[in-house]
Amino acid sequence: MAYWYGGLFAVTEGWEELAFKDPEIDQLLNQKDNVEILRRYRNGAFHFQRSYFDPRFVDLWERDEVIVWAWRLHRHLERWIKHDLPKILETTFIPEGPGNTEHEGRPCKDG
Repeated sequence: MAYWYGGLFAVTEGWEELAFKDPEIDQLLNQKDNVEILRRYRNGAFHFQRSYFDPRFVDLWERDEVIVWAWRLHRHLERWIKHDLPKILETTFIPEGPGNTEHEGRPCKDG
């Protein structure tokens, strides 16, 4: 579960940085306290901790509402990736560069 929570936070960072939009996902990500708990959990999971019961883990474990929130966020991201991301990728250019010359800057429609 630690890896899943950590990965989920990484996806939220990408969502924000790439400025993707979806009403349900944006509403969940606006719950900044939950996002912060997820961020701290990720930090605890991917950096050595002497104690299994580090507060960064316990803060999440003790809050059922955050666990439900994370599950809901995951489900909405899954929906968005399956249904909306392909539409975005159809119009996105893949930059030319080393090891990425197959599409030569053209839109990638074949995945």
